Amino acid sequence: VFTASRGKTTEPRDSESTQLGSQSRVNEQRRIAVLYFEDNSPGNERRYIADGLTESVISQLSQVEGLEVVSRNGVRQFRDSPVAFEKMVSVLRVGSIVEGTVQSVGESLHVSVRLVDARDGITIGSTTIVRPLSDLVSLQDELGEQVSLFLRRRLGGRIQIQRAITGTRSAKALELALRAERMRKDAAEVAATGDSLGRLSTKMQLLRQADQTYELAELEDPQWQRPIVARGWLALETATLQAADSMRLASLRTAQRYALRAFELDSLSAPTLELLGTVEWQLATVGYTAKMDQRLVVAARRHLRAAVSRDTTLASAWATLSRLLRFSGRPDEVREADLCARRALQTDAYLANAGEILIELFRSALHLGDNETARAWCARGKRTTSGDLRFIECDLTLMLYDKKAANPEQAWAIADSMWKLDPPERARAAGWPYRPYHRLMMAATVSARSGHVARARAEWTRARDETAGDSVLRTDLLLDESVLLYALGARDSAASRLENYIRLRGYRQFLSINPLYAPIIGRPRTSGTAVR
Repeated sequence: VFTASRGKTTEPRDSESTQLGSQSRVNEQRRIAVLYFEDNSPGNERRYIADGLTESVISQLSQVEGLEVVSRNGVRQFRDSPVAFEKMVSVLRVGSIVEGTVQSVGESLHVSVRLVDARDGITIGSTTIVRPLSDLVSLQDELGEQVSLFLRRRLGGRIQIQRAITGTRSAKALELALRAERMRKDAAEVAATGDSLGRLSTKMQLLRQADQTYELAELEDPQWQRPIVARGWLALETATLQAADSMRLASLRTAQRYALRAFELDSLSAPTLELLGTVEWQLATVGYTAKMDQRLVVAARRHLRAAVSRDTTLASAWATLSRLLRFSGRPDEVREADLCARRALQTDAYLANAGEILIELFRSALHLGDNETARAWCARGKRTTSGDLRFIECDLTLMLYDKKAANPEQAWAIADSMWKLDPPERARAAGWPYRPYHRLMMAATVSARSGHVARARAEWTRARDETAGDSVLRTDLLLDESVLLYALGARDSAASRLENYIRLRGYRQFLSINPLYAPIIGRPRTSGTAVR
């Protein structure tokens, strides 16, 4: 919890002119950050309640007309962090801060909330709500509404407020859901130290526990969508951790069942539509190791568009829609994909886990042939994320697409360092076994283009030897071989490899307008030298 010292507490200021000063100050203070509430209960036993209440406040404030609220992902980066108050305000660019504490006293829960002027750190108002622990549903609703009304009085103007609906009247179901969400967050925060297999095993265990707890919540209120949708996302997350395609597919099918159950309860729910569309997209590609199922792609596109139409703030839905459109291979949809990725970033500008959105923007720019913009997204990803391998790899990928940026020594330095950071055993455990070989092949292509053919061929041989006997990896290798062979001047062999890849996986339209593969695909055969 953010704990930097600030100025003294004052009584609420009497006049709006004194409080806000100017219209620009009004606009500044309407941008609000709700920090994660601090649990002051013995042993932090109510932290899951504090988290749930914090996110309820964020959700309800986000529905207040005239307020701009930093997302929960935006403020999460400052949780349990000793960052200076001034730096936090600068990063979030807010004029107002909402802080709170949660403490259980006997059978009651005391929730204290205060509004802080971000400019000078002075508390300009506070309120406390005391409710029985058995009345979590009413507490969650009332807290969000009371804070919204409080801000409405302080900031002035006619702010329309909408009461957020939890969807359940069962306090037990809500408590279980909050507990499950805490487990899910713990899984996401598993430390990146130690053995990768052990770390993934711990994460899988936490995800299973979260799923079991959500199941109990669902039993308490079978008509509540939230646990069903949450179990769908847990199954999707589990799928990404499966090394075998068969296990990944089984997890995706489980996620699909939850999505369809939630859809039966409410076919107009934006979160449900997002889950359903995301599951359909994942099933359509299954880790890009099978031919794309166009029927599922059409369904995914429809449901994701419906989700962002009903709730334009669903950053993750915008990002998934962007990826789907980029892979369509239609020039108009590829351009739209870039706009969707930008919309994803716009709707959650301070996303602590911004990697997915920024890497999509990076890849979208490459696909559009805009290498300079791709370079800017690569640099931003480095600044925004910490330890995300994709933003170490992006420099190597840029060299592959931008021949002017080719630097064989740097390419091999990146490939070699990433082989140590993400060796085959770790990549396989994470469900992406081809990743290390893809980096080798990218560096080999950069090397070949610069005339360093010997090492390029040596590393190609290494990749072929280490993927021998694995039909999935050998199919993956075909795509990279086509680019390397083209760089070596063996253009017929390059085209042959690419056609074999397309025969096994599809993606012809996508590859035909990608600047890296477009020169290779569909070349008429000549009598040029072939390389086997």
